[in-house]
Amino acid sequence: MFAALLAAVALFGPCRAAESPAAASGAASTVAASTAAAALSSAAAAPAEPDANVTVEKIVFAVDVSSRMPVGAADSFDESVNDVFCWTRLLIGQPPARVSHEWYRNGQKVGEMVIQARYPRTRIWSRRKVRAGQWRVEIKDADTGQPIAVGAFVVRKPG
Repeated sequence: MFAALLAAVALFGPCRAAESPAAASGAASTVAASTAAAALSSAAAAPAEPDANVTVEKIVFAVDVSSRMPVGAADSFDESVNDVFCWTRLLIGQPPARVSHEWYRNGQKVGEMVIQARYPRTRIWSRRKVRAGQWRVEIKDADTGQPIAVGAFVVRKPG
């Protein structure tokens, strides 16, 4: 399913997570939200469940999180950055919900963090040591495995 979703994103271009026009500014990563996966179901992506409990409003990759907000947001980082944070703003229909951040480097899964989200509107984040490569974080419902959104960034070698 993810290969079809990523192929659809490559074919139709990246889309941003559903967010208000006022929140659309800033350096948010490209996101393929589950609603976009449903819209692209003709590209062999399975349609999202219409009554999904968790919705991603925004995904941001950053060098730090301070006061629950991302700091140094970008879609591309220099390899001299040791850690990258995946900061996610969620809407939860019926809290609590368990959400996972699955980290991939060059197509290989390198880590996963399961986070308990307790409030109807909440911000969560995970951190990963990074090195040069193509990175993505798949946001999933940790209990069902249902994909919610995908964000991507690049870590480049200096020079």
